[in-house]
Formats: sequence, structure tokens, C-alpha cells
Amino acid sequence: TVILLDTSRSMLRKDFKPSRLAAELQTVRNFILSKLSIDMKDRISIISFGDITKRLIDFAIDADKLIASLKKIQISGKGILHEGIAFALQVLVEEMRKIGGKTSRILIITDSKLEIDINRLEKITNIAKGLGVYIDTCQLGGIQDHGKLSLKRLYLSKINKIIVVKSYKFLYSTNQENEKI
Repeated sequence: TVILLDTSRSMLRKDFKPSRLAAELQTVRNFILSKLSIDMKDRISIISFGDITKRLIDFAIDADKLIASLKKIQISGKGILHEGIAFALQVLVEEMRKIGGKTSRILIITDSKLEIDINRLEKITNIAKGLGVYIDTCQLGGIQDHGKLSLKRLYLSKINKIIVVKSYKFLYSTNQENEKI
């Protein structure tokens, strides 16, 4: 699994307490701990993307090291989604050559204020589909915040035809709703 973290400037907004970035980091911590409690041999790598895309940690199974790598995050410019996914695919392909056979995933955590080149994204997602790589998204904030740039709207429009093989369900929750989940 590759976790792809949005580290664009919009992640500093404080509409989530204390900020979108803090909510993202807590989401990652929870994901790592949950994932490794289910399968302690599952290897996770973390990549950040903004104006700059960089690997925070190579594949690891040590939750403490994975969580500590989050301290390397640097906020930079706009989130360039296609570059982040392309880099995550490169990292996954290297890992697939070593271990093969396991289901590969990219988990994107973002507020969906992204810079998107639909044509490049289409090419990259076709490659992911051909490799059997699943791309999951966790969007902080709702459609109303981001209009046409919302990942849900992109999935339901052009990207829907590109990468959706199965039907996707979109779950939106607020802090109040989280208490019920």
C-alpha cells in the first residue's frame, strides 16, 4: 500500500479543528495502525505531493517508523494529483517486482483542492488499471467546498469512464456523524 498525502497549501486551512493537515495526519495514523493490526506483514510506503512530490518513507512494516516519517511533511503550493499518482505507481511497480502477488493499492488523502490534468490523469489511471492497482480516496471536505475539482465530481464525470470498474460508494461524514460511526 502506498499512502499519497496532499501537502498543498490548502491543507493548512482551519475549517477542521485544528486544521485539515492535522485531520489528514490523524487519518494516516489510524489507517497505519488498523492496517498493520489486520496484516502485520503488509508493507506501507508514504508519499507526499504538493508542488513537490517526495517519498517520506520506503516500504516498511514498523508502525512507529511510518508514523515518525510524517514529521518530514513540507507544505508546498498546489496539489498536482497526476504527478503524485505517477510517482506512487513507480514506487508500487518496484515493490511488485520484489514481492509480486499481493493486491496493490494507492490511498489518496486530500482536501480535493487539486491541480488536475485530465489527459495525463487518464493515462496514469489506465496504467494503474492495467497493473491491477486499486486507487482509493479519502476526501476531507465536501463537494460544496471545491466545485468541479471535487474528486467525487471527477469520478462521476470523465474519470468515471476511465477507472471505475466496480461501483464506488462515497461516504461523507462530519465530526458529528463520526460519533455515530
